[in-house]
Amino acid sequence: MSVITWNVRGLNKTYKQKEIKEFIKGNNKAIITLVEHRVKNQKENAVIKKLAPGWEWISNSSINHKSRIWLMWDPRIYTFELVEIEEQLIHGQVRVIAKAVMFDFSAIYGLHTVRKLWDKMRQIHNIQQGPWLAMGDYNAVVHPQDRLCGTEVQDMETKDFKEYMRDTGMNELQYVGRNYT
Repeated sequence: MSVITWNVRGLNKTYKQKEIKEFIKGNNKAIITLVEHRVKNQKENAVIKKLAPGWEWISNSSINHKSRIWLMWDPRIYTFELVEIEEQLIHGQVRVIAKAVMFDFSAIYGLHTVRKLWDKMRQIHNIQQGPWLAMGDYNAVVHPQDRLCGTEVQDMETKDFKEYMRDTGMNELQYVGRNYT
């Protein structure tokens, strides 16, 4: 099982849609989250049908008309039960149909007002009963080497994220693949 999050800019372009479609074909046993794609909500159904035909999906376009988060899964392999949807996250429970595996999953796209995100994530943490995976683009860093280019990371920029991780016991998992995707 794979859970993949991809910060995709330019998803309105045909070549980018083709790239994502090929990626999904090669990772068809995955739960895939696309963030920061900038596809308008009136086009999202057509684009997702092109990318992942037969898959189920949910977006946060009902909350944020810019619809920055899409969560997609193959319903022959997984179920996803929505718990809540917000401007910066989609949270629910994933079940692997063929196995007795269940876990909570939060797909994240942190806006530059991440303080609200940390508060919401703490609320979710306080009611968690089992395994929980929270991944996406937090728009925050824990370590200076987590930022490629741009301005130097200041301690103030990492403080809230580090406090959130400490307060909730969350840890960074090892990743596979390219950096900064």
